[in-house]
Amino acid sequence: MAIVSVIIPTYNRKKLLSYTLDSLQSMHHTPVELEIIVVDDGSNDGTEKFVTSIYPYVIYLTNKGKGASAARNTGLKYATSKYVLYLDSDDIIGTDFFQKKVEFLENNPQIGAVYGNYEFFKSDLDFDPGSIEKAAKYPKITDIADNALFLKYYTSGKYIPPLAILWRREILLAINGHDESFIINQDVEMFIRAWFNGLKMVYVEDGTFAYSRVHSTDNRVGKVDSDEKLQAILKFRTHLNAEMRAKGYGNNKEFMESMSYCTFNFWRRLRHTKPEIAKQFLQLAKQTYWPIQIRSGVVVKTLANIIGPDNFVNIKYFFRKRD
Repeated sequence: MAIVSVIIPTYNRKKLLSYTLDSLQSMHHTPVELEIIVVDDGSNDGTEKFVTSIYPYVIYLTNKGKGASAARNTGLKYATSKYVLYLDSDDIIGTDFFQKKVEFLENNPQIGAVYGNYEFFKSDLDFDPGSIEKAAKYPKITDIADNALFLKYYTSGKYIPPLAILWRREILLAINGHDESFIINQDVEMFIRAWFNGLKMVYVEDGTFAYSRVHSTDNRVGKVDSDEKLQAILKFRTHLNAEMRAKGYGNNKEFMESMSYCTFNFWRRLRHTKPEIAKQFLQLAKQTYWPIQIRSGVVVKTLANIIGPDNFVNIKYFFRKRD
């Protein structure tokens, strides 16, 4: 039986998918045995014929038009391995990425998942060190006692790319995988739900890397700032606010303030270009935690305390020159 099931949703990415599958060839990951599951969401570029002819060992499933979350859940249903890794169909996995992580999980049954090193790269070809783009990396949490930090970071908008996390399959089955009602932030929502369900996770340093291709657009949803995607983010953030309160975190200033500030920053970014959607983000920030901390001098803070942070922020940006 395979040790790790690698689940890969795909849609019209025949060329890029080949790089992903090549990086998973057994010669790169001995002695770990991989079960590779590709779930096609309805490609019309010849993906099925390409995969089944060139990579006959891959389990090829179809899940037409149901979206990435449903594809991941279909893959999870068919998976037989003890551990699971979720990939996008253009991610690339470095040599020996699995061995030390699997060994760690085998020796630490109380740990439900581990994460490793990752890089972001921008290229339409195979990974090349020269194509790495600098990006903020997730903190390396190695002590199980610090697991509350995951909730703080994830709710504030800082999260680990899915390709870096190796899960115990039983954890994913216990929470029924991804919530298919979300078209964005599905991995964040699932992680937070797993955390509420008792997930313990730590970082494992083994010198290996996974590589995530930088996306400027998502052709299934639209551009990064499309109305549909922004409304989906707003839906997720509203859901997250309600979940945090339902789980008893509504009075936790540290968590709620960081979550509110993340939502508030959407308003700051969108207030000139999409004012109506920006208003919704501002309103949600107020509902989540208010006042937002104002990082300014004593005089500015005093004025904010007199007229209220809400009015101060609106006045501040009314008179500020547009970006």
